[in-house]
Amino acid sequence: MSSEKSLQQNKASILLVDDDRLILATMATGLMQAGYEVNTTESVDDAEAWLESNPRPDIAIIDINMPNRSGLELPASLDRLDYIPFIFLTARSEPEVNAEANTLGAMAYLVKPIDSAQLIPAIQTALSRAQDVKKMKSQQQQLQTALDGDRAVSVAIGIIMDQYRISYEEANSMLRNNARSKRIKLVDFATSIIHSRERLNLENDA
Repeated sequence: MSSEKSLQQNKASILLVDDDRLILATMATGLMQAGYEVNTTESVDDAEAWLESNPRPDIAIIDINMPNRSGLELPASLDRLDYIPFIFLTARSEPEVNAEANTLGAMAYLVKPIDSAQLIPAIQTALSRAQDVKKMKSQQQQLQTALDGDRAVSVAIGIIMDQYRISYEEANSMLRNNARSKRIKLVDFATSIIHSRERLNLENDA
């Protein structure tokens, strides 16, 4: 396992995973000369250990055919680390493996031998696509948060309507005025009302 930094700091950090030391050294040298920060590991186990104790790389390049554990097992660990994009390398093209690589979310599936001149464009494309995926996930998360907030407010308004026998407009106004007077976010105040009703229901059922 090794870590080397190029003199240039303007490019991404890469984790290379390949059991063939010659291929590993050749790829690492070419990528460092292109300005990338390169870290190398020789197995899935080594890669997982490296990921646990080092800053996350911008991208991983993984050989599929390795002893003990296939490179196809590593993406599960990458997903747990806030989405690290990856490229698969293989010594032979197999439709079944290609399909599995796509299912796992590989940004590219490249057949060896491959030199850095061929690899670099694939890395650049993968990093660009990864940025798009990250933005999309962030937007989805923001949308889900907004939907959850709207749902909590709607439920809280329903609880207030039921408790005070008032209209939707009156309950909505009461909820917002109380949240404002208590200087609590509307969603947080609505959630507290829901939790209070849930606790009351549990006590009544006991």
